[in-house]
Amino acid sequence: MSSRPTPTPWPSSRAARVARARPPPTHATPSPPAAAADPAPTFTPVRPRPDGGPVAASRCLRAHHCAPHLLGAAWIPMWYFLNLYLQQVLGYGAFASGAALLPMTVLLMIFMTAITARLMGRFGAKPLIAGGLLLLAAGLLWLSAVEPTGTFLVDVLPASLVAALGMSLAYIPAMMAAMSGAPQEQAGLASGIVNTTYNVGSALGLAALTAVAMSQGAGEPAKLPALTDGFSSAFVGAAVIAAVGGVITLLLMRGDKAAAQAQAAPASHGEQVGV
Repeated sequence: MSSRPTPTPWPSSRAARVARARPPPTHATPSPPAAAADPAPTFTPVRPRPDGGPVAASRCLRAHHCAPHLLGAAWIPMWYFLNLYLQQVLGYGAFASGAALLPMTVLLMIFMTAITARLMGRFGAKPLIAGGLLLLAAGLLWLSAVEPTGTFLVDVLPASLVAALGMSLAYIPAMMAAMSGAPQEQAGLASGIVNTTYNVGSALGLAALTAVAMSQGAGEPAKLPALTDGFSSAFVGAAVIAAVGGVITLLLMRGDKAAAQAQAAPASHGEQVGV
């Protein structure tokens, strides 16, 4: 027997042509179907809700923002410049100037804890806010008459008590009116907005009136007449801010009756639809 190996058969010419024409196999992952492809981003316009939405303050709340804002812009600068007048012009020390402001603090405590709430229940918030701001403006105008040779009992005490009386009448009603203007589910939002509004107004008012005082001579502590003129200008500016707040309250703030009707309307609507 022959030991030659058996030759490997070659494919026919037709089979070879088919093999050459067939594309080589690939291992690419098939593309996902059109339905599984990521859709193009779409933007749907958000229309505001008629009731203002769950995180938007009501129209009544927005109208009440001016009172706390302007109240802080007039009240905080008054304390600042009154302390400077007592120390730099009248020569009081730090402790003595702080003690000189105690009558204002006592009056504020008495009215805010025992009297303002009763007056608000009888007359409503709007008269107290407007009247308090105008009374604060009157006290500030009185303080603007300070002199380099003035005294505490004549130049400071009476005017400061008038200003404190105006503040005690306006502060609590302004905060409560702003809070009551919001629905119950927006009470937290209303509280944050009111506190922020008061603090921002205080900061802006102090910055603006400091610039006014410096431009009118408060930057020259060695000259008491010029220093007093600067403080007096700051008191006048604070009085203007308080007066503007009182006028805005009278013109734009709705009365308690209208606010109560606005609050009762959603409740009655909810009862009709069975909410």
